[in-house]
Amino acid sequence: MSKSSCLVFSFAVLVASVPAQCLDTTGGTVVTLNPTTTWTPDDEGLSSPIAMGFAFPMPGASAPSFTHVSVDSNGAIYLSNGAAPVGATMFGYADWWGVAGDAPRLAPFWTDLEGVAPTWSVTVDTSVPGVCAVNWIDVNEYAFAGTKSFQARLFNTGDVEFSYANGMAVVAFSAAAGLSVGNGISDPEGPSDFSQPLSTSSDGVMYMNLTLGTVPMQGTTLHFAPDGLGGYTATTTCSVPAASHTAFGAGCYRYATSFYELFSPASTCDLSGSSLTMLNTGSGYTIMTGLGAFLPPSAAATSLALGDDAEATVTLSAPFVYAGGSTTTLHVCSNGFVSVGSNGAGYAPDVQSLLDAPATGWWSWHDFNPTLGGQVLFEQVGGIACVTWSGVYSHGTTMPETMQFQFDLTANSVSIFWVSLSGQGNDLLVGYSPGGLSQDPGATDLSAALPAAFQVAAADLPGVTLSANPAPISTATTGTVVTYTTDFMPELAPGVCVGLNVLSFGSIPAPGLDLAVLGAPGCAAFIGSIDFAQAMLGPTSSQSVTLAIPPGVSIGTTVFSQSVVLVQPFSQPNGQNAAGLLTSNGVQTRISAF
Repeated sequence: MSKSSCLVFSFAVLVASVPAQCLDTTGGTVVTLNPTTTWTPDDEGLSSPIAMGFAFPMPGASAPSFTHVSVDSNGAIYLSNGAAPVGATMFGYADWWGVAGDAPRLAPFWTDLEGVAPTWSVTVDTSVPGVCAVNWIDVNEYAFAGTKSFQARLFNTGDVEFSYANGMAVVAFSAAAGLSVGNGISDPEGPSDFSQPLSTSSDGVMYMNLTLGTVPMQGTTLHFAPDGLGGYTATTTCSVPAASHTAFGAGCYRYATSFYELFSPASTCDLSGSSLTMLNTGSGYTIMTGLGAFLPPSAAATSLALGDDAEATVTLSAPFVYAGGSTTTLHVCSNGFVSVGSNGAGYAPDVQSLLDAPATGWWSWHDFNPTLGGQVLFEQVGGIACVTWSGVYSHGTTMPETMQFQFDLTANSVSIFWVSLSGQGNDLLVGYSPGGLSQDPGATDLSAALPAAFQVAAADLPGVTLSANPAPISTATTGTVVTYTTDFMPELAPGVCVGLNVLSFGSIPAPGLDLAVLGAPGCAAFIGSIDFAQAMLGPTSSQSVTLAIPPGVSIGTTVFSQSVVLVQPFSQPNGQNAAGLLTSNGVQTRISAF
């Protein structure tokens, strides 16, 4: 059997007659709705009181318990002890409070509903002792298409459950869900959010306003339990996951132009007494433990006379070549960074600001204040330009700190020596970034990384990247064609990109299985088997394949995908990857009905 046939067969096995959901409206008896206006009863109708077969206790209500329900076409239920309910509204108006004497009311979806679809009905099921289920099946908002099904269940314990079909949405009118003792109750807490567990304490009203769009509770069951104080706690007891694609792991090889480490608070900094050197590779930098040594400023060093949050420009004796250009001047900020152009004088370290700074810069960013103590000095020693924070106080403290930036005008390298850092004051952000917007590579633990060298590149590349769209929805009657797109594919030959997209019913969690044994170190496998594969061939670095998900696939069915890209052997940095293959991140595709 071919891999393609295997996948199609596997999907066929997973097709269910009805997609799973929290809502079950089977059983029960159709309710007769009596007209409450000149409109037809399917639009504005209310049933006569229906016996539940037990006494339903409701804390804080006008009576200790209730034996009957009156069901409204507009998604509400009124409680009584056999008499007609008092205070029933028309046109789906969600009145949780009423006036004195008004009946308690419960509503899983209270709005202006009607029964238009051929399959619509309102039913009540009391076949299970101690439980009364009221179902609204395939109803729709007045004059608007789009059916909805939902349920309220009342228990002889006083508990209440609301269950909702997948795909529930508000398309035209305002709507609400909740329960209330009525009787003109006050509402000190206002509307709630049922997507979070909550409690009303002694408040006998709990409701959520539903605005236009997808109903947050679709595909779920909400459980309301008496809290013993006269109110309720609300929790979600059943939840069907929405259709989704979730990326995990990372493709190889990822190149970043920047690096950083944020110490928040500054007391977590472990760099005092250490150093690093950035060696210019012509296209980026190799970062390693510092070469050379701290050069104490001589008496000939120039004080830059920097104030608090200030900037000065120094002139170099020769051009300094950095990754991406050269300069004969440096901009020095009192707050611990040196740049080839102005990057301002902000005192609050911020990662995104470092990454997106307009000018290439080297950073040990902290709120230093030379006006409180110490000074920032500039001196050229041989072919090395030194910028030194000599005993400069951390703002708001009397703690002197010393560090030095060295710019080697011959080797075009940059070194930073952290002689003494106090760990006081605001955050400290250390790093490097070229001018302009840069991709966030994530923080680097410098003290852990520097025993071995690491690199930053000339251009940001996220590695081979796989994504998928649209959401993988499968209902009883409809399916979805999902497109898997592989980006950042290197060429196998000029103008030719070649790869394979693989689908699997099994996965290997991140960080995956390293493929060094195959000659592809730093590349990982994230799939557990090859159940279906499609070739990708084209002139661009972005290639796509499709997967047709049929109707009726069971909710929660999960498929995993990963792409493999062919490259010339030994063509990756430092001649690595003898296998000539790169891998993408993994993508988890979770199929659902909404």
